[in-house]
Amino acid sequence: MDEITFYPSVFLSLILIIIYLIKSIKSKCPVDVASVIKLVFDSGGIVVGIFLLLSTLIKSIDIKLNNIKIYIFIGGLAIIIVSCQAIINEFKKNIKDKNEV
Repeated sequence: MDEITFYPSVFLSLILIIIYLIKSIKSKCPVDVASVIKLVFDSGGIVVGIFLLLSTLIKSIDIKLNNIKIYIFIGGLAIIIVSCQAIINEFKKNIKDKNEV
């Protein structure tokens, strides 16, 4: 992860972890370490996603983003999965509508 995305990711992670800990304490639920780690990874994804979007608009950001190929791969994979799900749901909807007639 590049320095340009690392520090905002850490900052967002800390905010979300604090919110999670407060909610856990208030609801008297145990803290799940896996949830905390997932918050850190998801924060990184949000920050890199924002920078990816901005890099299409601001060329100087695009130049500074070097080590994000994994996020580009994940983004492409997410688009494929969402598109496939939409196609499957459309087929299911059409079959359901046809059976109701």
